[in-house]
Amino acid sequence: MFKRWKRASLHGDVLVHCHFEVPKDDTQWPWELWDLKLGSWVRNLRKTQSTMPTENKAALDAMGFIWDALAYQWETNGMALETYKSLFGHLRVPYQYIVRDQDPAWPSSTWNMNLGNLVSTLRKSKETMTPEKHELLEAMGFVWKVNEYRGESSPPPKIPLDHQQMILEMAHYIHTNLQGHDKFMNFPKSKVPDQDPWPEHWRGITLDISTFRSAYEQGLFDPLIVPEFDKIGFVWNCFGN
Repeated sequence: MFKRWKRASLHGDVLVHCHFEVPKDDTQWPWELWDLKLGSWVRNLRKTQSTMPTENKAALDAMGFIWDALAYQWETNGMALETYKSLFGHLRVPYQYIVRDQDPAWPSSTWNMNLGNLVSTLRKSKETMTPEKHELLEAMGFVWKVNEYRGESSPPPKIPLDHQQMILEMAHYIHTNLQGHDKFMNFPKSKVPDQDPWPEHWRGITLDISTFRSAYEQGLFDPLIVPEFDKIGFVWNCFGN
């Protein structure tokens, strides 16, 4: 059975959900593992940690096996919150905010995390969490009540895809023809001048990149647009650079 686990681990997932069963007829898995209740088996491994053979435990450790899933998840959640704060300067995470996949600014264990939902869950569990966890969140600057910041401006409206694409085209143009440096940070907060070298079809358009950056922070962008801005070195958080 231990050899079976070793083979299954080649698929790169050591944090197995407790109800996970290997799907039958799934050719991504060795046939002898089909229908294996891997989640239950992992739970039993954790229970027998103190009595299992030393060589088995060492092999599992080498794979990165998670012995305490709750502690691991808490640590991952903490890294996500700390990363968000380092990028945006606060922990007022929008409910719909999801960490982008393969984003080098974030720890890989947080990719695709629904951070907004996590924050909502933490707020709801304030009265039941341990004092230690509560103190850690307090030290981070966690916001327990959204209405504590009711005086701040409301989140920006969702930017239509065609407008996102238009601003991307402008960004490429400014980066290539006007700005002349690697980090694309400055972008006019005004109307496009009605003169050369600006293309005629953009002249007179109002640009408000502070709102544009804020919309990104709120998770309101098309996921295919963001990497295109990243390619030209667009700086989403100008205060952190």
